[in-house]
Amino acid sequence: MSPELLARVADAPNLQVLELGGPTAQQLAGDPVFAQLPAFSGGTVTPVPALAYRPDYPAVLLALDALEQAFRR
Repeated sequence: MSPELLARVADAPNLQVLELGGPTAQQLAGDPVFAQLPAFSGGTVTPVPALAYRPDYPAVLLALDALEQAFRR
């Protein structure tokens, strides 16, 4: 996706970043293009561990645990 289109397509108030070896959520927050997005400026970006990419039961449970912690009230 081009940086020019990012603000148009990633305008959700929450964002989950699946960390699979690319930039981490923290690194993306330091990028001016990403920093202007509502989720980054609002502090509602949730890093999701790379393990969540695996389609097996233990990995899904770990991913759900990470999301539950992030969205706890």
